[in-house]
Order: sequence, then C-alpha cells, then structure tokens
Amino acid sequence: MKIDRSWTYPAPATDVYAMICDEAFQQRKTDATSTDGGSIDIAERADGHVITVERVLPTDAFPENIRAMVGRTITVVETQTWGAAGADGARVADLVVDVRGTPASMKGTVTLSADGDAESTVAVNGDLRGGIPIIGGKIEKAAAPSFFHALEQEERIGREYLAER
Repeated sequence: MKIDRSWTYPAPATDVYAMICDEAFQQRKTDATSTDGGSIDIAERADGHVITVERVLPTDAFPENIRAMVGRTITVVETQTWGAAGADGARVADLVVDVRGTPASMKGTVTLSADGDAESTVAVNGDLRGGIPIIGGKIEKAAAPSFFHALEQEERIGREYLAER
C-alpha cells in the first residue's frame, strides 16, 4: 500500500531541517503519537543525520482479527537517514519503518524541498507492506491509519514548533 503525503511549512528548508534534527521536536512528535513517550536517537554524520525514533502505538483502531494477532500495542521504529543538503537546503532521507513483532514494514523517502526563501515542503513517500501472503493486505489496511495519523501530527507539531521560533 502506497503512503504518500506532503505539506508545506512557512520556513526555509534549512530551518525545517534544523527542526527535524532537534530532539525537542522529535520528542513532541513522539509524545503526540506514543503511549510510552518513546525513545529518540539523533546521530550526526558528515553529510546529514540519522534519526531513529521508537514508539509504542495503540492498536485500538485495528480490526479485531488483526489486533488478536499483534496485541493491544505495536512498537514502531522509524529511521530517517538524511543525506547532504543541496545549495537551497533541500535534502532527501531514506525512510525505514519497522513494526516490531509483526511482518509489517515501510520503506520509502522523506524529501525536504525548498519553495523559495520562505517556504519548504516535506513529502513522505513509502510502500507499506503486510509481509504475509493472503492477509498482508489486511495488515496494511489496519496499519495505514496509524501511519497517516503520525504524519498529520508531525505536520501540526512542526507548524507549532516553527511558530514558536
């Protein structure tokens, strides 16, 4: 199942990237979507950062048959590996999301594009996979709302974060 979502922030790409790499921003995202506060690791590399966020999400919205398989919560580990900045501050990250204890995962990219000097766009494009023949599609459909909710929260929290700066 394809996961494609984008949004625009009223800030230059360099400011948005600084926000993405700020532990306080990542903690706010995690607090908004996790039942346990999560854990965050941000490692600087020569040309970017590797951001790993682990959080526990409720499965309340999952169909009962899928919830019976995965339990009341799932642990999601999201890793963004950001590359070097372009001249305008644009960057691309490889995205890997692992839903521990399940066959579900997502691979894709996060693209940060500069829209002039005052705006930038974040686009998340990924392929969510259920990992089990026959019922994999049901797992994908059950997990997709959690992914979309997390992206909606990221956009909202990003806007709040940038407005405070």
